[in-house]
Amino acid sequence: MGKFKRKIVPTAEGIKRRQEQEQEVARQKQIAETERVQAHMKERKEKRIAGIVFFSVSVFLFVLATVFFAIDLFRMHAYETEYTRVTGTVIDSELRRIGMERNYYLVISYSFGGSDYILHDTDPIAGSRFDLIGTKTELFVLPSNPILAITVSTSGRFSVIGAVLFAIGAFTFTIATRFLFGSYKKRLLCAYLPLFLAAIAYLCLAVVAFPNGGLGAVFARMDGAVGYAVAAGYALAAALLDGFSVMAAVSFAIALIPLLIGGALLVSLKGGGFKMRILCVWLPAAILCMAFVLLFALGLPNEGIAEVYSRIAGAKWLTVFAGIVIAIGIIDGLIVLKYRPSEIDSRAKAWKKIKK
Repeated sequence: MGKFKRKIVPTAEGIKRRQEQEQEVARQKQIAETERVQAHMKERKEKRIAGIVFFSVSVFLFVLATVFFAIDLFRMHAYETEYTRVTGTVIDSELRRIGMERNYYLVISYSFGGSDYILHDTDPIAGSRFDLIGTKTELFVLPSNPILAITVSTSGRFSVIGAVLFAIGAFTFTIATRFLFGSYKKRLLCAYLPLFLAAIAYLCLAVVAFPNGGLGAVFARMDGAVGYAVAAGYALAAALLDGFSVMAAVSFAIALIPLLIGGALLVSLKGGGFKMRILCVWLPAAILCMAFVLLFALGLPNEGIAEVYSRIAGAKWLTVFAGIVIAIGIIDGLIVLKYRPSEIDSRAKAWKKIKK
């Protein structure tokens, strides 16, 4: 007798239990998804709050830096236009105690309008005070009140305050943009480029204080000018480091273009046709571009390829360049097909002979 398999009919209790299990699995998935979304929203909220805090601090520092810069600009312009330059002589040095610090300051004698005056400098001596006694130094003297004087070297010290505030503000502003802007393009247009242009604008505006000196006088007379130049360099360096993947991709593409042109010409001069250019030039170049994208993916081992494209801007540029190379290969084939069809026909006939 043959064997018969009895059909198992699920009971109502079994069906109910399975439905409950499926509902529980679906509920657990929904809870996990909800928790993931809530964690993501919480993280975004925290980043936004941190970004707003850093942004507020940077704006406050920029306002202070602008105020100090404007004050210093008017001071330096007044020294250049309203004061008179005279030459003084260092006659002595004096010790002053400020808290726990002990510093020596120069005592300078100068003459103006037939009278002699004494200036007690406010800039502490950096070297040996004995070597400076008897040396000459330039002073700014107010003609209407000759007792008011200041050394030329000390007149630019005030600009350091504005430059330091601007540099700190630039640093906090770049931190704020890291929290507020997710893409490199936004950070470049909204942070790095404005900071660079602002620092350069401060330096250009400082030229107003030296109508007869130009930009060279700004760096020679204003100690804070170096700080603004450093801030501009910081913005440029931050942009390059932040967009390293983009710079690497662009550099790779620029270096690959002459290689592609030279390779295609070399293959043609050696008698190779369209097929050789595809196999030896266009296809390897496209594969090489995508290989670099995969190398970028190694930096995100726990993420998918979509995360690579969303977080690394250079991956997009390399993919675009790979597409351009493939498009050039297709155009190359179409040109050969239209103007040199014998090349493809002869190779097709040769292939047919080989198959026979």
